[in-house]
Amino acid sequence: MDWKNAYIIDLKSSDVNGKVFHLHENDSFFEYLQTDIEHGELDTTITVEGTGRLFNLNIHTEGTVHVPCDRCLADMELRIDTTDDLVVKFGTEYMDEGDYVVVPEEEGTIDIAPLIYEFVALSMPIKRVHQPGECDPAMMEILNQHLADRSNLEDDFETTDEEDVEEQETE
Repeated sequence: MDWKNAYIIDLKSSDVNGKVFHLHENDSFFEYLQTDIEHGELDTTITVEGTGRLFNLNIHTEGTVHVPCDRCLADMELRIDTTDDLVVKFGTEYMDEGDYVVVPEEEGTIDIAPLIYEFVALSMPIKRVHQPGECDPAMMEILNQHLADRSNLEDDFETTDEEDVEEQETE
Protein backbone atom coordinates (compact mmCIF):
# COMPACT_ATOMS: atom_id res chain seq x y z
CA MET A 1 0.00 0.00 0.00
CA ASP A 2 2.88 2.40 0.74
CA TRP A 3 4.31 2.08 -2.79
CA LYS A 4 1.23 3.91 -4.12
CA ASN A 5 2.34 7.07 -2.30
CA ALA A 6 5.49 7.16 -4.45
CA TYR A 7 3.25 7.98 -7.44
CA ILE A 8 1.77 11.08 -5.78
CA ILE A 9 3.71 14.20 -6.75
CA ASP A 10 3.23 17.24 -4.51
CA LEU A 11 3.42 20.18 -6.90
CA LYS A 12 3.14 22.68 -4.06
CA SER A 13 6.37 21.45 -2.51
CA SER A 14 9.08 24.10 -2.49
CA ASP A 15 11.70 21.71 -3.88
CA VAL A 16 9.65 20.21 -6.73
CA ASN A 17 11.32 22.26 -9.50
CA GLY A 18 14.14 20.17 -10.99
CA LYS A 19 13.27 17.16 -8.85
CA VAL A 20 13.76 13.72 -10.39
CA PHE A 21 11.61 10.75 -9.32
CA HIS A 22 12.75 7.16 -9.95
CA LEU A 23 9.91 4.65 -9.85
CA HIS A 24 9.61 0.92 -10.49
CA GLU A 25 6.46 -0.72 -11.81
CA ASN A 26 5.85 -4.43 -11.35
CA ASP A 27 2.91 -6.85 -11.24
CA SER A 28 1.37 -5.08 -8.20
CA PHE A 29 1.23 -1.83 -10.18
CA PHE A 30 -0.63 -3.43 -13.11
CA GLU A 31 -2.93 -5.38 -10.81
CA TYR A 32 -3.78 -2.25 -8.82
CA LEU A 33 -4.70 -0.36 -12.00
CA GLN A 34 -6.59 -3.41 -13.35
CA THR A 35 -4.91 -3.34 -16.75
CA ASP A 36 -4.67 -5.89 -19.56
CA ILE A 37 -0.95 -6.17 -18.86
CA GLU A 38 -0.49 -9.41 -16.95
CA HIS A 39 3.13 -9.02 -15.87
CA GLY A 40 5.81 -6.43 -16.24
CA GLU A 41 8.96 -4.82 -14.97
CA LEU A 42 9.31 -1.15 -15.84
CA ASP A 43 11.48 1.68 -14.59
CA THR A 44 10.18 5.22 -14.84
CA THR A 45 12.08 8.46 -14.41
CA ILE A 46 10.08 11.66 -14.00
CA THR A 47 11.69 15.09 -14.13
CA VAL A 48 9.59 18.02 -12.93
CA GLU A 49 10.29 21.51 -14.26
CA GLY A 50 8.34 24.61 -13.28
CA THR A 51 6.91 26.36 -10.30
CA GLY A 52 3.84 28.38 -9.50
CA ARG A 53 0.87 27.32 -11.60
CA LEU A 54 2.46 25.49 -14.56
CA PHE A 55 4.65 22.36 -14.55
CA ASN A 56 6.23 20.23 -17.25
CA LEU A 57 6.75 16.57 -16.40
CA ASN A 58 9.14 14.60 -18.58
CA ILE A 59 8.29 10.92 -18.15
CA HIS A 60 10.63 8.21 -19.44
CA THR A 61 9.57 4.57 -19.01
CA GLU A 62 11.44 1.49 -20.15
CA GLY A 63 11.34 -2.23 -19.49
CA THR A 64 9.19 -5.17 -20.54
CA VAL A 65 5.54 -6.11 -20.18
CA HIS A 66 3.72 -9.36 -20.86
CA VAL A 67 0.40 -9.27 -22.68
CA PRO A 68 -1.72 -11.95 -24.37
CA CYS A 69 -1.02 -12.53 -28.05
CA ASP A 70 -4.01 -11.47 -30.14
CA ARG A 71 -3.65 -14.60 -32.28
CA CYS A 72 -2.94 -17.50 -29.88
CA LEU A 73 -3.66 -15.87 -26.46
CA ALA A 74 -0.33 -17.07 -25.02
CA ASP A 75 1.83 -14.60 -23.11
CA MET A 76 4.19 -12.52 -25.17
CA GLU A 77 6.84 -10.07 -24.08
CA LEU A 78 6.86 -6.49 -25.38
CA ARG A 79 9.76 -4.11 -24.96
CA ILE A 80 8.70 -0.66 -23.75
CA ASP A 81 10.77 2.48 -24.21
CA THR A 82 8.73 5.67 -24.22
CA THR A 83 9.38 9.30 -23.37
CA ASP A 84 6.44 11.63 -22.90
CA ASP A 85 5.90 15.20 -21.77
CA LEU A 86 2.94 16.21 -19.66
CA VAL A 87 1.92 19.75 -18.81
CA VAL A 88 0.19 20.15 -15.46
CA LYS A 89 -1.73 23.28 -14.51
CA PHE A 90 -3.49 24.33 -11.35
CA GLY A 91 -7.22 24.98 -11.60
CA THR A 92 -10.45 24.55 -9.69
CA GLU A 93 -11.16 20.89 -10.50
CA TYR A 94 -9.40 17.91 -12.03
CA MET A 95 -9.47 17.71 -15.84
CA ASP A 96 -7.53 15.58 -18.31
CA GLU A 97 -7.49 17.51 -21.57
CA GLY A 98 -5.07 15.25 -23.45
CA ASP A 99 -2.34 17.89 -23.96
CA TYR A 100 -2.39 18.87 -20.34
CA VAL A 101 -3.85 17.94 -16.97
CA VAL A 102 -5.50 20.37 -14.58
CA VAL A 103 -5.28 19.53 -10.87
CA PRO A 104 -7.21 21.31 -8.11
CA GLU A 105 -4.97 24.00 -6.67
CA GLU A 106 -6.20 23.35 -3.14
CA GLU A 107 -4.97 19.72 -3.37
CA GLY A 108 -1.77 20.51 -5.27
CA THR A 109 -0.95 16.87 -5.98
CA ILE A 110 -1.15 14.58 -8.98
CA ASP A 111 -1.33 10.78 -9.01
CA ILE A 112 0.99 9.91 -11.86
CA ALA A 113 0.34 6.11 -11.81
CA PRO A 114 -2.61 6.04 -14.24
CA LEU A 115 -0.81 8.45 -16.55
CA ILE A 116 2.28 6.23 -16.64
CA TYR A 117 0.08 3.30 -17.59
CA GLU A 118 -1.63 5.39 -20.28
CA PHE A 119 1.72 6.32 -21.84
CA VAL A 120 2.84 2.67 -21.73
CA ALA A 121 -0.42 1.48 -23.32
CA LEU A 122 -0.15 4.07 -26.07
CA SER A 123 3.40 2.94 -26.85
CA MET A 124 2.31 -0.67 -27.45
CA PRO A 125 1.32 -1.80 -30.94
CA ILE A 126 -2.40 -2.05 -31.67
CA LYS A 127 -2.02 -5.59 -32.96
CA ARG A 128 0.01 -7.65 -30.52
CA VAL A 129 1.10 -10.94 -32.05
CA HIS A 130 4.09 -13.24 -31.75
CA GLN A 131 6.68 -13.37 -34.50
CA PRO A 132 5.85 -16.01 -37.15
CA GLY A 133 6.32 -19.49 -35.74
CA GLU A 134 6.33 -18.39 -32.08
CA CYS A 135 2.59 -18.78 -31.37
CA ASP A 136 1.31 -21.65 -29.22
CA PRO A 137 1.25 -24.66 -31.64
CA ALA A 138 -1.82 -26.27 -30.02
CA MET A 139 -3.83 -23.06 -30.25
CA MET A 140 -2.70 -22.46 -33.85
CA GLU A 141 -3.88 -25.97 -34.81
CA ILE A 142 -7.32 -25.26 -33.34
CA LEU A 143 -7.43 -21.85 -35.01
CA ASN A 144 -6.47 -23.31 -38.40
CA GLN A 145 -9.14 -25.99 -38.03
CA HIS A 146 -11.80 -23.35 -37.34
CA LEU A 147 -10.60 -21.22 -40.24
CA ALA A 148 -10.74 -24.24 -42.56
CA ASP A 149 -14.27 -25.12 -41.32
CA ARG A 150 -15.38 -21.53 -41.81
CA SER A 151 -13.88 -21.43 -45.32
CA ASN A 152 -15.76 -24.61 -46.26
CA LEU A 153 -18.97 -23.15 -44.85
CA GLU A 154 -18.50 -19.96 -46.90
CA ASP A 155 -17.84 -22.07 -50.03
CA ASP A 156 -21.12 -23.91 -49.40
CA PHE A 157 -23.00 -20.59 -49.13
CA GLU A 158 -21.39 -19.24 -52.32
CA THR A 159 -22.26 -22.41 -54.24
CA THR A 160 -25.85 -22.29 -53.01
CA ASP A 161 -26.16 -18.62 -54.02
CA GLU A 162 -24.75 -19.35 -57.50
CA GLU A 163 -27.12 -22.29 -57.96
CA ASP A 164 -30.08 -20.11 -56.92
CA VAL A 165 -29.12 -17.47 -59.47
CA GLU A 166 -28.76 -20.09 -62.24
CA GLU A 167 -32.13 -21.62 -61.38
CA GLN A 168 -33.81 -18.21 -61.49
CA GLU A 169 -32.25 -17.45 -64.90
CA THR A 170 -33.47 -20.72 -66.45
CA GLU A 171 -37.02 -20.30 -65.20
